[in-house]
Amino acid sequence: MRSSCPSCLSQIEHAQSESQVVCSSCGEIYSPFLTAQDSKSDEVAQDSSPSDFRESALAFKEIIDFGQSIDQVSKSAPETPSSPAKPTLPARSEEPTDFILCTGELGSAYRVTQWHPPLSRMVTLGDDRNPLEKAFQELRETAQSQGANAIIGVRCSLSPDNRRALLLGTPVRCEKNL
Repeated sequence: MRSSCPSCLSQIEHAQSESQVVCSSCGEIYSPFLTAQDSKSDEVAQDSSPSDFRESALAFKEIIDFGQSIDQVSKSAPETPSSPAKPTLPARSEEPTDFILCTGELGSAYRVTQWHPPLSRMVTLGDDRNPLEKAFQELRETAQSQGANAIIGVRCSLSPDNRRALLLGTPVRCEKNL
């Protein structure tokens, strides 16, 4: 079970049966459960100070700051006039030219001509901006080396500690239906 320290707002992992938790960051001892003191009546809750809701106020402030930062970026970006040119469509071919990743089956647009053994990649989630990108690239390269041009049934599972992700999928060779 996880709870937030009321002083420093750190997430603390603890047993569900613990009635008091010691924060590993600031050392405060607190109850992870809602107490009678915490559940005030509506009249008292309206008169309570904002410090009673520090975590909610902090989250709300982060949301407002994020929204304002998006507004500033969109206002500062110069507007470019749209061009009246029509988009050109790529020529149709019988085989897909791009590698296909899908979470389910290919559907009626393609038919599978060859199945390959399932692939998986484990990736550690860290400070990378796109931690799954490398794992997806490795899956694609391995599938292509086997002669596949698609991976179907792609799934992603997080480890219980949310520090790793497992990517799974089945590489196939497919052709476009006529």
